[in-house]
Amino acid sequence: MSDKPGEHDFELLRRLVLPDGSVLRASQPARPCRESLFTDVLRDGKSLLKVSCPPTESIPVLFFGHQDDGCILFPPSPSSDPQLWTTNAYCGVVGLFHLQGSSWDRGKRKFYVHDKAPKPLTGQVRPRDVETFAAQSSQAGNRQQQTAYAAYPITSKELRVLGHDEPIGIELPTATGELVVISPLVEAGGVQFAPIGLEDMFNCGGAVRSCAPLPAAGRGGKPKDAGFCFSVRGCGRFLCYSSREPLRVLVANGGGMELHCGYDAAIGALRFDVPAVKGLACELQVLFR
Repeated sequence: MSDKPGEHDFELLRRLVLPDGSVLRASQPARPCRESLFTDVLRDGKSLLKVSCPPTESIPVLFFGHQDDGCILFPPSPSSDPQLWTTNAYCGVVGLFHLQGSSWDRGKRKFYVHDKAPKPLTGQVRPRDVETFAAQSSQAGNRQQQTAYAAYPITSKELRVLGHDEPIGIELPTATGELVVISPLVEAGGVQFAPIGLEDMFNCGGAVRSCAPLPAAGRGGKPKDAGFCFSVRGCGRFLCYSSREPLRVLVANGGGMELHCGYDAAIGALRFDVPAVKGLACELQVLFR
């Protein structure tokens, strides 16, 4: 962070930094998605900067100034929706940013504002924008069943289930952005489940390290019971998608401590507070009858 002394935004910092001082950050720089490689996100008046982060280790953290500052991320290219990607441990992340209004003048060699009031723009985010998900679908070919994902924009907070190529529309005023966490649905015992992450963090999906169905032995040997285990880095309010209300949520490395949870059946939102265990590494189990 480059705040001036005495001008720190602590609410912003709390969404970036965990209690132990570590950060849920991307393991690689953000990279453009395929459809964004030949768009002008600064001057064409219609394109949003679109970036994505596939599973393997965290989200793109992009710093850009307001249009009056004349800050840009990339040299403009001739003109749809620019996109970038990097890596998270489990979830994918797609970022959409409205940067229209100012650009670099190569002749004058300085930034200039060419539109002081850019209009709001609408873009679309799909699970296939995450390169890893697109590659998995391509490798599976026609044998793959339709993969479903839980998608969660961190600003609008609208939890949805999407198909591989199903879009979610996002409208952005100038100099704003949106991050969409995309988590593959895991199915067991007729239950669909997807961990989203620490809801109050910018890189909420970076908190999810792994997710898998519990083996039958881990559910008391009862095949009819469904259960999922997942690893979490950090603490705080956690969000999951679940097609059914669970029986209970347990901290596996906390002596089997049961967590109080809330469930919104209308959208399948499951919320609970992850405790601050040693090392902020928490192993959780969600059990269903």
